Amino acid sequence: MAFELIIDYRADLEIDQAIEYHQAKSNNKALRLFNAIQEAYDVLRKNPFFENRYAHIHCLPILKFHYMLHFTINEPSKTVYIHALINTNKNPDTSWVK
Repeated sequence: MAFELIIDYRADLEIDQAIEYHQAKSNNKALRLFNAIQEAYDVLRKNPFFENRYAHIHCLPILKFHYMLHFTINEPSKTVYIHALINTNKNPDTSWVK
């Protein structure tokens, strides 16, 4: 059975901002990022058990981009909650919400 994805409002904003940032540089790059995020969603629907990095927070890198999805898993309800899209090039002490 596939997992359902629920994308937090903040994560949705971060995804939109990342795509808009890349779109200002190149429509092609923005489209590649969008497609890479969609592929990550497909992977999470099938098997979300990736690196458990912070207590119960799992991480999945977005291929060919400096971003990482942060999410939690509710196994009994087969639900993946996406909490953030993190730019891994930014300083975590100054730019990440804690």
